[in-house]
Amino acid sequence: MPVLLDAGHLASKYHCWTYCRSNGYKYFGLQDGTMCTCGNAYGRHGQVVDSDCNKPCRGDSSITCGGHMKNEIFITGIQPWDANVTRQGCFKAGNDSSTDLPLVQRTGSSTRRQHCWQFCESRGYRYFGLQSGDLCACGNSVRRLGQVDDAECNVRCRGFAGETCGGENHTEVFTTGVGAWDSVITSLGCFEDRADRDMVQMFHAKENCHKYFCWNYCRSKGYMYFGLQSGSWCTCGNVFSRFKRKNISECSTPCKGDPTTNCGGTMRNQLFMSGINQWEKQVTSLGCFEVSPNNRSIPVVHRANSFDAGRRYCWHYCRSRSYKYFAVRDELTCLCANWYDRFGLVEKSGCGDDCMKTNRRTSSVDTTRDTIEAFHTGIEVWETAVTRLGCFLDVENSRDFPVHLDAGNKLTKKFCWSYCQARGHKYFALQNRRHCYCGGAYGRHGGADDSECSERCRGDTSTTCGGELRNEVFSTGIGDW
Repeated sequence: MPVLLDAGHLASKYHCWTYCRSNGYKYFGLQDGTMCTCGNAYGRHGQVVDSDCNKPCRGDSSITCGGHMKNEIFITGIQPWDANVTRQGCFKAGNDSSTDLPLVQRTGSSTRRQHCWQFCESRGYRYFGLQSGDLCACGNSVRRLGQVDDAECNVRCRGFAGETCGGENHTEVFTTGVGAWDSVITSLGCFEDRADRDMVQMFHAKENCHKYFCWNYCRSKGYMYFGLQSGSWCTCGNVFSRFKRKNISECSTPCKGDPTTNCGGTMRNQLFMSGINQWEKQVTSLGCFEVSPNNRSIPVVHRANSFDAGRRYCWHYCRSRSYKYFAVRDELTCLCANWYDRFGLVEKSGCGDDCMKTNRRTSSVDTTRDTIEAFHTGIEVWETAVTRLGCFLDVENSRDFPVHLDAGNKLTKKFCWSYCQARGHKYFALQNRRHCYCGGAYGRHGGADDSECSERCRGDTSTTCGGELRNEVFSTGIGDW
């Protein structure tokens, strides 16, 4: 296979499939536990017995990822490149930025239809065109300058004489097969960034950076928001706007992958909604409940500072901390708990408007009575047994928990829970991004503020894994046995 990627701790069948499929390959392979291989042909060196492909994947030890110099091969399911390509005809070519196809690349001796399709399709354009045998152009509209007779597009492609590639001053136009992907995204504006990054994930896309690439990258990882920064960076996250909004003119650096569009600026995120709404499908309204200011039905309170909380923000905040239920108050306050209904159900009308219709500025709280609308976070089945117990001190020479595993890049909340629960421990703890602890008791060194358990997990940067000598403690769901 011609393409080889060392995926390290991310290596899994899904990761390699996504990588190879996104790069247009028909086949993907797993090798030596950590490698992804991609190609459009395989088997030159012969087949071996399945037992030779027995190395566990570093990213998912429950499945195999080939063997030493042995490829475990799969079909990506990708269609032939031209399955969704339709010829639109021959058109007059423009000579300025107002043309139908504004992004232009002179491809010289490598010019052929497939190469031009790949260049434009990977950038999210709906049409590609070929001109004069050696020029490729991309855009989202056609026919502005008018269609002409097909005989005007009779110049052979310099990279493959079996195809025509337009004509002198005429463009042969095709569809790329890309749909109206930009109809699902919403521009949010230009925002300041700092050394303490606003978005949890950054990816240096370099020459591949453009809006379509970053949208695909962040959306494929399940993020609700994506951003463009400094012309070459993608940023992703489920919350944003900790820092100031800036004038859109400060997000005017051309994208390295498509200089006809902008990709943020220096320490400036040009942000968009990715269009992912799966979170809404996991949220279930439980009804409207009375609360007491001094004895809340949902007791954990989080103020969102300058960020306008909204239901989506609070859902993510509570769910990422393993809470089963959440509510929103006064547009800036999230409430989280593992129980509700302490003070009784009231009429749904007592909780005001249905804030599911909007993403922000939604409180679901009656201004005339002290009520909240409670929701289920949709937390996974394994998480329903888990209760977050807080942040606690640890001492280097007198550990609070007896069982320790340095999980390194594998550490996630689920990984540590599974490790401790399988060994019969009542509690598990996450410490300093990479350490998992298990035991039957906790807290003998005292508690700490939640802000001291703010380090991101090495295996899942969307959640926290304690801090330095700080245990973020949870129950496993196991009772006294």
